[in-house]
Amino acid sequence: MSDTPEKPTPSFDEMAESKPAPTPAAEQPASPPPPAKPAPKPVVIAKDPEPVKPAAPVADPSITFDDSEDGSDGISIPALVVDAVAAAIAIAFTVLLLQDVLPFIN
Repeated sequence: MSDTPEKPTPSFDEMAESKPAPTPAAEQPASPPPPAKPAPKPVVIAKDPEPVKPAAPVADPSITFDDSEDGSDGISIPALVVDAVAAAIAIAFTVLLLQDVLPFIN
């Protein structure tokens, strides 16, 4: 136990009647507000006196075209047949898959 006597806590009525103690912030005089910042200068957009013309496109010498001299147009007929068969098989499997899945969707 301590040797100092305990202060009795004041009741609510006593607290309401007593004047609040002045705070250090209330004792200090109000400082003047900081000076306002100066307004920013308006932005001026300069216009180009002459429009800039894009450079002419230069042909890339590394790009070559297959110009065959034998008269063929470069399309392989067997490759076209293989592509057509692959497309037909893909369409057939899509139709079969839709027939299996459609009853569950409805």
